[in-house]
Amino acid sequence: MPPAGFWPLGIVGVGLLGSLLAGRRARTRALIGFLGGMGLYGVTIYWFTEFNFIGGVVSMMIESAFLAGAAALTPPGRGRQIGWIGALVLQDWVRTYIPFGGVPLGGIPIGQGQGRWRRQRASAVTCS
Repeated sequence: MPPAGFWPLGIVGVGLLGSLLAGRRARTRALIGFLGGMGLYGVTIYWFTEFNFIGGVVSMMIESAFLAGAAALTPPGRGRQIGWIGALVLQDWVRTYIPFGGVPLGGIPIGQGQGRWRRQRASAVTCS
């Protein structure tokens, strides 16, 4: 995972990726999602390549395919914002089960683990 101070880039990246889907055909949306996934998983699960380079790259491509599917399912026009959010939740849920019983490593939620809102919520729970 990137250093702890980089978590805001995840929020910006998800918003930017969602905005790039506007008015595009499903195949183009899927390509945008795949490229965004390669950017995400290329950073967060690159360490897979320490075990097997080809296997690591293939894993990144498989994980990116889930984001490509989410982008393809997102409506290009009206309802795009809520559709994008729903598709992201769906793809992350699917990733927890497929392939091989799930590989939830490196996903969007894990990147937010050191985020400001999580720390605030945790401190509110421990202080009460």
